[in-house]
Amino acid sequence: MLFTLIVPLPTRVCHLHILGTLKRGSSMRRTRRSRRDARRFRNSREQTRRDDLSTAAATLTEESTKRQSMREVRRRSVRNSTEIVEVFL
Repeated sequence: MLFTLIVPLPTRVCHLHILGTLKRGSSMRRTRRSRRDARRFRNSREQTRRDDLSTAAATLTEESTKRQSMREVRRRSVRNSTEIVEVFL
């Protein structure tokens, strides 16, 4: 499950997901009473995940417009490896 979170999204989004999974795992191990709380936490986590994904999608569309302009710069530049990294991260 952790590996599915490592996708080309902004790093802070992945970080939040990983923290969420670790937190959820520890909270589910505690008591029978906290199982309901864990379910509530999981539902809110799904919601934040959806929000983060929509934010990431917005960022990606923004990046694609930047990419158009970066392509011309990349053609002219000789050492373009760093620019590619900046664009695709």
